[in-house]
Amino acid sequence: MIRVYEIKVASENVLRNVPFEEQLIPFVAKKLRIDDSEIDSVIVKRHAIDARKKPRLFDVFTVDVSFRNGDAFETAFLKKCKDKDVTIAADVPYVFPGAGDQDEARGDSFRAKDGLRPVIAGFGPAGIFCAYELALHGYRPIVLERGADTDERMKDVTAFWKGEPLKTESNVQFGEGGAGAFSDGKLNSGIKDKSGRIQEVLRVLVEHGAPEEILYEAMPHIGTDLLRDVVKRIREHVIALGGEVRFQTKLTGIEVSNGRVCAVTVSQGDGCSDSFFPKMSHCTRPPDSHYRIETDTVVLAIGHSARDTFAMLRDAGIAMEQKAFAVGLRVLHPQSLIDEAQYGVKPDSVKRDVKSDGVKRDGVQREEDCDMQDWERALPPASYKLTHKTASGRGVYSFCMCPGGYVVNASSEEGMLCVNGMSDHARDSGSANSAIVVQVRPADFAAYRRCAQGAAADGSNAPEGDDVLAGMYFQQELEKRAYEIGQGAVPVETWGEYFEAVSCAGDTSSVSFADSSPSRGSLDLIGSIKDLPLEGAQGPGDLGSAPTGAERRQVEPQATDEVSPDRLAIPYIKGQYRFAAVHDILPAEFNQCIIEGMNAFGKKIDGFDSPDMLLAGVESRTSSPVRIVRDETMQSLFVKGLYPAGEGAGYAGGIMSAAVDGIKVAERVSQGDRYSDSFFSA
Repeated sequence: MIRVYEIKVASENVLRNVPFEEQLIPFVAKKLRIDDSEIDSVIVKRHAIDARKKPRLFDVFTVDVSFRNGDAFETAFLKKCKDKDVTIAADVPYVFPGAGDQDEARGDSFRAKDGLRPVIAGFGPAGIFCAYELALHGYRPIVLERGADTDERMKDVTAFWKGEPLKTESNVQFGEGGAGAFSDGKLNSGIKDKSGRIQEVLRVLVEHGAPEEILYEAMPHIGTDLLRDVVKRIREHVIALGGEVRFQTKLTGIEVSNGRVCAVTVSQGDGCSDSFFPKMSHCTRPPDSHYRIETDTVVLAIGHSARDTFAMLRDAGIAMEQKAFAVGLRVLHPQSLIDEAQYGVKPDSVKRDVKSDGVKRDGVQREEDCDMQDWERALPPASYKLTHKTASGRGVYSFCMCPGGYVVNASSEEGMLCVNGMSDHARDSGSANSAIVVQVRPADFAAYRRCAQGAAADGSNAPEGDDVLAGMYFQQELEKRAYEIGQGAVPVETWGEYFEAVSCAGDTSSVSFADSSPSRGSLDLIGSIKDLPLEGAQGPGDLGSAPTGAERRQVEPQATDEVSPDRLAIPYIKGQYRFAAVHDILPAEFNQCIIEGMNAFGKKIDGFDSPDMLLAGVESRTSSPVRIVRDETMQSLFVKGLYPAGEGAGYAGGIMSAAVDGIKVAERVSQGDRYSDSFFSA
């Protein structure tokens, strides 16, 4: 096959409900200057939308092409072809090290040591893919997941969003799939990969039910609704291969002998029955549901919110260091505003939310006489990525942008509150949101470092001097403020009120406030928060006027977890919310940075900083506040057999990079203490 780059098709000529392969043959033939009949098949390898000349938009493809007359025609064609966009198709196949000689690869680490099995703490992206690759190659891993499986976890999260008490071991942060199971499900990554690991991640996801489009989209995403089912199927596959996944089972201790892991201790939650307990020669279980597993290999894929586990590792003397991260607030806009800014076309010209049967994707009946030609050519919800360097030198940037998504209450500790963004696969909520965050350096949380006499947030004793968990305490302090300000609900504030409050508290002379007139879609934005009391509203056809700032302070929390058919608008917040003083959550300098950043972003996207758009807080868990230090073999410093992995350990920044890191750790585990630098340098 040959590979052809830069197949550009005007976006108005691309049908979104027809496979690309069925549409591209004429365009590929034109690019190659051959007749359509010479082409046997076209396989899309990459797809993106080019909006650099908006409103003139192009879909750009890279494709692999096979010819009806086979290799002879291909060879002859390549000899005479002078187009730099045409080459021989070549992909890097992923190969697990030692896959062709598994007995030799595994002998030193496991079989020669009485069958000890690797233990993986955490079943988020890093843990999932580490477990999958190890199980696929015969290692029968034991996975410890402190949270619940996807079905139980979804019940617990939904109940919490409706106002029931938070379950601290089963929530948006903890459970099967990790925090990524309640996110946009983005699969793009900035990491360089010459080994085929990225394609291996995508292959495994598609094999277990993810849409095939993630194999070629430039900005692939699954969506939280599909991702949870995909994760469940991968778990079932791991078990079928001889692995185990123990839910509601938390790592509580690591035993080290002669510089090497020799066992772990775990705590089994109340939700685990006796029949669930494994019958293994290397397990002992006291009556109090704490037990011990002998092992010489432990993978720490604990996620960025396992704060009690961080404290346990620190107290056990595991090498850790402080790490920079970012904190900020979630900003909400009408998706139509972002679409028009990014595509340069009016969103009214497309009917993204209508299927061929005239039914909206969320089940709400819409206009049955819709123009299907418009829907077929509808563009996907637009996204953005914004960055700005402030006058003080801090970076401000958008993070985890969710087109057509929701802001969600992502709390995992009592008395604390944080938010995140989430999208379903269809991205059809009508609202866009992203975190606008400010860089945080270790020096910024010096005030939260503890001394030996200080009380730790988790109740443990602190060492003298600087505490490696100071960043974690900084996060917790912000989350406590958010919880108190929102009285347990997600605090929400308009940008106008936020700007006014921050301006009164400090100098903002270097920035200018956006036009105070309402932006396009402003009533839709305010009215879309489900059941928000709007003064003068008479019914679904009359949104009325938004309440004043003082009136908003009195609004009771509202549950916004499902669409109401009798409402015009779609809810943007999953969980209870309350209009409150969001400007009181972050330190003053951070508020100033957000003001400056938002002002800059408003010059790039018209209406981005209009006064009636909404802020919700606090976004405090952009990444782990610590790094669990590892050496060139990916093992913890001074402790052989302990492998920090993924985002929680400080080596990843999203689903894809965490999954790839999990695979790299699985490769190292398969080699034991022997490894090949030539392979792992890829």
